[in-house]
Amino acid sequence: MAQPTSSALRALALEYKSLQEEPVEGFRVKLVNEDNMFEWEVAIFGPPDTLYQGGYFKSLAPFISLAVLLQCSLLLNLHLNIYSRKLYH
Repeated sequence: MAQPTSSALRALALEYKSLQEEPVEGFRVKLVNEDNMFEWEVAIFGPPDTLYQGGYFKSLAPFISLAVLLQCSLLLNLHLNIYSRKLYH
């Protein structure tokens, strides 16, 4: 698999730093592993006066670089083209 680009790493690092310095109300992010900028833990707190009030919703947010995404897309398209040819030809 392709390695993440340094520009993707820089962009995520800047966004992460910004969210740490100026947090968004009701929303928190932290790194799952301090050595991996490409996997964040995201927590959303239910806003007041809604059905979600008092709720705590936690998820993982894995990020991939465009190079990895393009490689996956090409593999998927290749697989789908081969599969559809077997079905229809």
